[in-house]
Amino acid sequence: MGRDPGPRWDDDTAYGDVHGGGGTSGGGGHWGSPQTSEFAQVPPPAYGAPPPRQGMSAGLAVLLTLMAVTIIGLIGAVGYLVVVPGLTGGSAAPETSTVVATETATAEREVSPAEPVAPAQAPRVSRPSGAYECADTGGGQYSRVAVGSSVTSCEFAVAVRSSYLSSGGSGGSMVVRAYSPVTGRTYTMSCSGGSVVTCTGGNNAVVHIY
Repeated sequence: MGRDPGPRWDDDTAYGDVHGGGGTSGGGGHWGSPQTSEFAQVPPPAYGAPPPRQGMSAGLAVLLTLMAVTIIGLIGAVGYLVVVPGLTGGSAAPETSTVVATETATAEREVSPAEPVAPAQAPRVSRPSGAYECADTGGGQYSRVAVGSSVTSCEFAVAVRSSYLSSGGSGGSMVVRAYSPVTGRTYTMSCSGGSVVTCTGGNNAVVHIY
């Protein structure tokens, strides 16, 4: 017979039970189980790379550039308006205003025709002293006639007056011819001018027209 090779390492009965309190080894742990410790292992902190910085966008850069150019332009314009007039000594041109004259047509007012005014009558002349009035037609100036001598008839005096007025006599001197119904003859009479026209002629005939 062959020799007994002796106990094997995996024989639970030779060295005691590695899982528990049996065996001669006094209850150690199983060889194949993972090692444990009283404190759990803490992994080392991870130091990653810092996050990349975001650059300025192209649109924002253009906007800032435009704003800067605009501000510079405004400053330059204000400086030009303030400084240049003082250097040149020029003054602003006065404002001129245009006035448009509007002609307003005035409506013509209707003018009613004036009522005819009667001519002023000359003061009535008194009968000459010593004369005898023969007729009064009431027609104003030279409307009356009188005789100035006893040889003169009223009919002849009226004829002399009519001849004087028909010849255009109006206070002026003139020579007239008159017919006498009493004698049937025509006589030449010379008349003087004035407010009282006195005509003389014939056979000492005297006629006053006033």
